[in-house]
Amino acid sequence: MKKQFWMRILLGMPLGVMIGVFISLGISAAAGTGDFLYTGPWLVTQTGSEVGAAAVQTLWLMVIGAVFGGASLIWKKENWSLGLRTAVFFVLGAGTQVLAGVCCGWIRLTMQDVVLDILTFSGIFSVIWALEYIWMRHRLAGINSCLKN
Repeated sequence: MKKQFWMRILLGMPLGVMIGVFISLGISAAAGTGDFLYTGPWLVTQTGSEVGAAAVQTLWLMVIGAVFGGASLIWKKENWSLGLRTAVFFVLGAGTQVLAGVCCGWIRLTMQDVVLDILTFSGIFSVIWALEYIWMRHRLAGINSCLKN
């Protein structure tokens, strides 16, 4: 289990960066300026350069990927209820997202921005969770039908 945990963390790190780059590409395309907006101006100001800001943001994207990668093993804890697994995974993910968001300047450290970030995370999390749940029920129905025959 330890080997699998570390493997998922290591695989999650580049995946987190990749997702962050795709999000930045989407934001850049939506802005319509023709510039690649990898980091925000606040982080550039805080670090003193675009390279410094890109390095900080990339490290935080690696942390997010690592947390989600490692936390994905929670779903294999069959002795935990689905509700407990969901809650633990959600808290780890949302907590990491808010921390990274504040440190990278994606969100301001105000109650309104933190709540809005958590609500956005909750909405995305809920959609993904529901799709995964439906997919698993479909797979289980297929397995059960095979077992009956």
